Amino acid sequence: MRKLLSTALMLAIASLVILTAVAGAAEIQGKVQSVDPAAGLLTLEDGTKLTLASGMSHHDLKPGSTVKVSYEDKNGSKVVTNIQVMPGR
Repeated sequence: MRKLLSTALMLAIASLVILTAVAGAAEIQGKVQSVDPAAGLLTLEDGTKLTLASGMSHHDLKPGSTVKVSYEDKNGSKVVTNIQVMPGR
């Protein structure tokens, strides 16, 4: 019985850790309005401002390009963790 409770508790803690990590990540898709490499800032046409992580490439980001962005909220800023330029149609 003790082993069963211990296993159940460990599973509950692992689930909580996973849910907490997933809750901090988000995804958005939109068109690029502007890119400011000096400030490390990407702005989408809907007004969403995203911070490019240090060392993240911005060379493929052009106004009008459609992008799919994964980001994390850090201290009130949306910090990009992954960005994908979608193929033109």
